[in-house]
Amino acid sequence: MEDYKKYHFVIDTNQYAGSFERPMCAYVTGSYSECQVGEKFASIALSEIPKQARELEFIIDKRPDDSFCHRPVGIIENPNHDDELNSVSIYFHTKPNSELFDLMKQRAQKFVDYICTRDDNSLYDKIVIEGYRFLEEKVVVTYDEISMD
Repeated sequence: MEDYKKYHFVIDTNQYAGSFERPMCAYVTGSYSECQVGEKFASIALSEIPKQARELEFIIDKRPDDSFCHRPVGIIENPNHDDELNSVSIYFHTKPNSELFDLMKQRAQKFVDYICTRDDNSLYDKIVIEGYRFLEEKVVVTYDEISMD
């Protein structure tokens, strides 16, 4: 039996995160999806936090979405709401250190405080961060021998 661990840095908000998860992730980490969504925000991050963005790039896990576009972020259930609200979930294959956690929290707040209020980003306004979570995803693989008859 093999045990694999992956991680999720979750940003819980008051809105359905499916409309802003990729730009938020790009701004927070400097990482964006293969389909280029979030590239503009990643460029900002790379200019503001070049060293930390490189550190994050080494530990971020990019996963294929429904269209097989590899992305560093997805959405996950928000336990604070009974309705269809989902949270931003940034994927990691290695746990970030405490300095990177703090930086990601600061940048997520900056994204909603500053980036979302600019005239050219009105799609993202009124996002309120309700909290942060860090989840460990465990995948257990077992092997059973089967007959070839």
